[in-house]
Amino acid sequence: MNKMIALLPLLAFLTACTVQEKETPGKPNFVWILSEDNSKHYMELFDEDGIATPNIEKLAENGILFTSAFSNSPVCSVARSTLISSCYGPRIGTQYHRRTQLVPMPKGIEMFPVYLREIGYYTTNNSKKDYNIIENDGVWDESSKNAHWSNRAESQPFFHKMSRSASHESNLHFMKSKMETYVTTVDPDEVFLNPKHPDTETFRFTAAYYRDKILEVDTIVGDVVEQLKEDGLLENTFIFYFGDHGGVLPGSKGFAYETGLHVPLVVRIPENFRHLVDFKQGSITDGFVSFIDFGPTLLKLAGVEIPEGIDGRPFLGEDDVVPNLVEI
Repeated sequence: MNKMIALLPLLAFLTACTVQEKETPGKPNFVWILSEDNSKHYMELFDEDGIATPNIEKLAENGILFTSAFSNSPVCSVARSTLISSCYGPRIGTQYHRRTQLVPMPKGIEMFPVYLREIGYYTTNNSKKDYNIIENDGVWDESSKNAHWSNRAESQPFFHKMSRSASHESNLHFMKSKMETYVTTVDPDEVFLNPKHPDTETFRFTAAYYRDKILEVDTIVGDVVEQLKEDGLLENTFIFYFGDHGGVLPGSKGFAYETGLHVPLVVRIPENFRHLVDFKQGSITDGFVSFIDFGPTLLKLAGVEIPEGIDGRPFLGEDDVVPNLVEI
């Protein structure tokens, strides 16, 4: 009996270690939430003339706010081709929006989710692609409006990319009757107007109405966070929120100005993988990053060797990150 009592602490310790190993995953998960046609200028988090976005702000409180993140194009097909390839569009021939034909990936390089799949990741796209590149087999386990991380094998790490069109330019095509019946969150008489924009009743309403679309984006972000929490995955998952390029009022989408390229970017750092990132919780950095760097960043955090022949460099992960990326 005394021997059994003596063994109890050891058994408890071994049991605790087994549970801990089971609960701590070997690889982090990744979720990308893209809002379409959305520059940083409409969120208070990035610009004093923007609207408050509490869910995105909460991501920043638990992660990193990037004040100098840029799309490599002010229009979606070119920007998204850069994201998926980690290569500059003019170098590989993907710089033409609404191209006459698709181009192949450069020889010896894959779209970056392929490298994640090769080490066991479940990759899902929900659901916009709009690449200027020929997509070979093996990029996505699922790519549809129903694609979701819940369909993976038990304990399998995942990368889930989702695009949402709440802030897309098409949602600013409204009838005159909307101006007469819809009450915007921001008073059109008080809304900030870019000095380049006309000061008219219609434009003031449009500027205020677009900020309501940003609130819809914020709600989407909050819903994703809540679902990850319910699934017990939140503290194992890096969440990237960003715009796919600037937009959408005149002088932004389609124009290679700061207003067409400067995107919001927040990355939530999960507690179980905080050791992979040198930044403290709630950090702000003005280090320059662009879409060529996003794929390599995920590969770095997942422990994958960065392939030769791409243009991007990781901006998160231990060592070998984009230079000058420091807290401010």
